[in-house]
Amino acid sequence: MRDLMASMQILASNGLLIVEDADTAFEGMLDVGEAPVTATGDVLLVKVQSDADGLVAASVIGSDGETTLPVTVFEGEINLSYGRLRVRDVGAENAIVVGLDDGPCHVRVVVDDAAYPKTVEILVPPL
Repeated sequence: MRDLMASMQILASNGLLIVEDADTAFEGMLDVGEAPVTATGDVLLVKVQSDADGLVAASVIGSDGETTLPVTVFEGEINLSYGRLRVRDVGAENAIVVGLDDGPCHVRVVVDDAAYPKTVEILVPPL
């Protein structure tokens, strides 16, 4: 079962999407190295195609694990102080926020291409 909670098309400056607790904004360094996802506590830095290459489709989906995208780049937990998950660009000019349960939340990030994703799904437990 899949339940689309939020979706956006975004020009991802620096080739990054930030997945975070909406109530504790990430303000750290953006050096992500070679890994497709860098997890820093309550934040995930997801490498995607850069804004010069076009739009990135980002979606948050309540799912029991079902996806049509081929590559899982992260599976683990993110802590949500008040149960609000945000997905945004580096400058926070574009963002989606979804309400979930507060506390640890299991997330799985899947993409269409491991090297330069242009489609990203953040799978969270269904409500």
